[in-house]
Amino acid sequence: MAKIDKAELEKLTPAEKIKRLKKLEEENKQEIEEAGKLIKETESKLEREKILESVAVPQTKPINIDELFHEEKSLESTVKKEAPKDEKSEEGTLYQLAQAYEEAKDMLYSSAPLSQEQASRVDKLGERIEKIRYYSASDQVANLAVATKTLIHKIKKYQLQ
Repeated sequence: MAKIDKAELEKLTPAEKIKRLKKLEEENKQEIEEAGKLIKETESKLEREKILESVAVPQTKPINIDELFHEEKSLESTVKKEAPKDEKSEEGTLYQLAQAYEEAKDMLYSSAPLSQEQASRVDKLGERIEKIRYYSASDQVANLAVATKTLIHKIKKYQLQ
């Protein structure tokens, strides 16, 4: 802000004095507005800094590469370890399931009513399907087992009434 020099103002004519004072007043208004804006900006920066100071920085811990790749102790991992890895038994199970599925599908869609022998065959198929272990079977075996169970349920519900 420019200071008012009273001695210099006394030398001016009244019209020039008013003109000069109005100019000083306008300059002072602009400086006051600018100072107000700067005050608001500074206050907002202070608020942000206070917030940043109040937020705790998380502590970092050293990374152990071995821990990233070790196997977790869980029920799922235990089951996977204990499950037999014999692919022949899984292929055999898949083959038996496929046969059971086809047999159940044929019985469901046959137009003739089921005989007593076929009804007992449906029960035996259902028992065999119930014994299959899902946790050791692949997704394909599990899906086929569920589909066969569904067909057996439908046969019992609609054909054996």
